[in-house]
Amino acid sequence: MMQAAVCFCLLAGTMFSTTIVAKQVPGKVPAVQYQSIKSIKQAANDFLHNIHFAAADGSITAADGLINPADGSAKAKNSYSEEINIAVGKVDSRLKLAKCPVALNVFLPQGFKNFGKTTVAVKCEVSGNLSKTDKLKSHNWTVYVPANIEIYQMVWVTKRYVSKKESISRADIEQKRILKNRHRIAPVTKLEQLLNASPKSGLRAGQIIYPNNICLVCRGDQVNVSAGNQYFSVFVEGVALNNAIIGENVKIRNSQSNRIFTAIVTGKNELYVRLSGVN
Repeated sequence: MMQAAVCFCLLAGTMFSTTIVAKQVPGKVPAVQYQSIKSIKQAANDFLHNIHFAAADGSITAADGLINPADGSAKAKNSYSEEINIAVGKVDSRLKLAKCPVALNVFLPQGFKNFGKTTVAVKCEVSGNLSKTDKLKSHNWTVYVPANIEIYQMVWVTKRYVSKKESISRADIEQKRILKNRHRIAPVTKLEQLLNASPKSGLRAGQIIYPNNICLVCRGDQVNVSAGNQYFSVFVEGVALNNAIIGENVKIRNSQSNRIFTAIVTGKNELYVRLSGVN
């Protein structure tokens, strides 16, 4: 009887062992691997960095002290001397997304901007060229990642009240750091656009100066226009028919012929017309 019991136990042990091996038979589809939340946020972060810092000198890495490894936020200046802070928001940690077998596609959804509070789409898009195993493991999905991009820049503001038609001097203005996101119109950032320009209406002390606040050539001003090429130059006088700052075009009425032509502002009431014949 004891021998029978021993045999039964051995037989049962053999059956149990065989069952375990059967569960690990090669060819079974492995468990689904999930895309890490960290990789999704990193993809969104890299995308925003490429938008704003692609034109900047040098690469931006955590070693530069510009990227915070803890949350991926960044602080740096681009090629326009704008200080940009990028912070990628939280992604729901409960998400269970199949690990993407291809590079993630990251983009701004339609209607969203690349500054201020915005949203970045991170998408896994599986093509038909993948193996059966990859197809079984992967699914198309899209995650929308919140982000906040703050853009700061130095602009010019008035130090005192400047009246209409008064020429602005260097002593009248100073630079101020502002959050660009809050301004729909780009303020004046270049000093040469301001010096000797005149307000179209009075500017109060501390006012940010926008291009439409000033004119280097103002409507109704008597102006001097030079025209020429590499062979000769001529000078005419005229009246400005619109406002403009340096580098902009102005319609001019010739004081003698009354003919209207276009010239480029080069200085205070000074304009230039390039004639044909220049190599």
